[in-house]
Order: sequence, then C-alpha cells, then structure tokens
Amino acid sequence: MRKVTSSQFLSKIFIVPALVFLLGILGFVFSISAAQQTLAPNSIGNYNEWSANTGTKMAAVATNDGDTTRIENDDNNDRQSFIFPGAGIPAGSTINSVTLSVVAKKDQDNAKIKLLAEKGPSDRSTGSEITLNDSYTQHNRVMSTNPFGGVWTLAEVNSWTVNFGVENSAAKRARVTQIYIVVDYTAPSPSASPTATSEPDKVTICHAAGGSGNYVQNEPAKTGDVGGHDGHEEDIIPPFEYGDGQNYPGKNWDAQGQAIWENGCQIPDSTPTPTPTPTPTPGDLCTNLEGFQGTIPDGMYVNQDSTVCNAFQYGGPPPPPPAGPTGQILGATTLGATGTAEENIFLALFALGSLLAGTGVRKLAAPKR
Repeated sequence: MRKVTSSQFLSKIFIVPALVFLLGILGFVFSISAAQQTLAPNSIGNYNEWSANTGTKMAAVATNDGDTTRIENDDNNDRQSFIFPGAGIPAGSTINSVTLSVVAKKDQDNAKIKLLAEKGPSDRSTGSEITLNDSYTQHNRVMSTNPFGGVWTLAEVNSWTVNFGVENSAAKRARVTQIYIVVDYTAPSPSASPTATSEPDKVTICHAAGGSGNYVQNEPAKTGDVGGHDGHEEDIIPPFEYGDGQNYPGKNWDAQGQAIWENGCQIPDSTPTPTPTPTPTPGDLCTNLEGFQGTIPDGMYVNQDSTVCNAFQYGGPPPPPPAGPTGQILGATTLGATGTAEENIFLALFALGSLLAGTGVRKLAAPKR
C-alpha cells in the first residue's frame, strides 16, 4: 500500500477548487467581453418603394406582429431601405459582425426577396435570393465585414453611413413584418482598459405594437434617440440620463403614460370611485321643526319610521299609536295643556252644568213625604 504524505493530501484537496475558481474567472471575463446591440429603424433610407398597410413604415416593421403591421410589394427590383440609429458601442471595442434580420412571407406564390445594404441610389449590395414561405420566417444576412469595403469600425456602427432594408427580386407580392440589425462586438478586457465600460445601460420602455393601445416592453440602449424609439410617435419612454451627464426628457410621459409603464406596459383597468352615501345627523327627532329636537315636544306626536312631528288636533280622531318605541306617551299634564284657554273654560262650565242638572232631576223624581 502506497503511503500518502500530508503535503500530497493537501495539494489534492486544494487543486480541484482552484481549477473551478479559475474556470469561473475565465467565464466571467468572456461573458462581459462579448455583447450585442439590437437596433430598430428610425427613418427612411435612399429607397422608398414598398407600402405599409397602416401607420408609418418604421412602425410597420418595428415588431414581429404578423400581418397586423407590415410593408409589402409586388414589383420586381423595388427596394425599401431604412436608416438606423447609432449603436453606442464603447470605445476600444472590436466589431465582430453586423447581422440584418428580416421577418417575411409570401402573399403570392414564388415571391422572392434579397436583403439589402445601400449607401445611395447607385451604391448597394444584396445577399442571396430568398424564396419565401407561406408563414412569416426570419431570414438573416450576417456581414462580418463592411460590404462596401474593409472591416466594421466604431465610427461606422455608432454613426451609420450604410442603410439596410429589403429588395423584391420577383414580380410577386411579398410581405415583411419586421426589420432590425444586430451589432455583435467584443468590449475591451478589464485588464487592457480598466476604465472601459461594458454594454451600454438600457432603459425599459413601452413600445407601441400594432396600434389600438397595444404595447410591449423593450429595452433599448440609453442614447439620445433611444435606439430609434424616439421617432415612434406612440412609444412611452421615461426620462433618463445618458452619456456624459446628458438627459433624455421622456416621451409620452404624462399621467396616463406613467400608469401604463408602471403596469408592465399594459393599460390598467379603470375602477370607478364609489360615491359616498350621506349620513344623516343622528338625534334630531323633528326635522321639520326649527332647531334640534332631542325629545318630542308636548302636544305633538310622530309616526313610526318618520322624523316629522305633528300636533294633536282638537276634536279629531286620535292619531294611530306607534308600532315601536317611536313617539311619546302623553300624561295628565300634557293632556291638560292640550287645546286653547277658551275651550278649557267651556268644557269646565259644561261639566258643572251637567252635574247640577242631574242633581235637580233626581230631586224632582223623588216622592214627596
């Protein structure tokens, strides 16, 4: 049996964690070095021969929403190109490639397109001819070098002189629902340039998709034109700071826009505010009398479920008794006070006369002795 020394044992224990740590560091370095920037068109290029089914052509190809928003054409060699915003790639980065992506389908059999790069009416480059399918399919043209010569430079991708788009290569109707480009680059390593920044900061916006108040979340780079979205009329963009202390003021950032943005780019449900029910002042038993009545005044009554006090009427039928505790039980003092003074004197004289008359009649009817 081979004997293992303590030093050999310790070296075996620490060798595996050290390798894992080293691999993690390498993975981190590579992950922060490679990056991509996706850009949507913000204006029309040198060719403008396709038509949009609704709104602007930039909005029509901003998102992959099928036939909801699209551009289309059925004439051979008709072209549609777009200008794209600067990519905002940090200094010291290396541009690996620029990819033009087009999501398209045929509307007539044998419809074909080519993916277009152009710098003017007589200076253009197209990729291979593409035969379109019945359903929308993404087609890519990866350009590792500038099709007009040389490698891609930071100056080019941050301020484009090349425009991108699509060309109809058959006299059949083709439809395109989305066009965008992706700039793939490698940021400078931290060791080579400690102050270099990685991928530019991004801002969450609500991109208008297809009209009718529909929005989708998007995260373009924090640049002056917000990755082209500043040119979209209905996009909701919050204010933010970018570059060297520059400020973007926001777009459609009113109360309604903020409510949609804070609700994940969904229009919030409107809940009506309930109308408060007025509460009557408790305790006033006779609301028809001036002032506050904590008790029912003498000589008056109130019906059940009512706050209107009525006076007893002389000679009339008594009011119906209340069904509950509402009202007041009248005592001798209260009844004695009911009516006017003349009526009370008359009643007293009438009672006295009746008593005397009764006494005289009994004496006359008695037999004489």
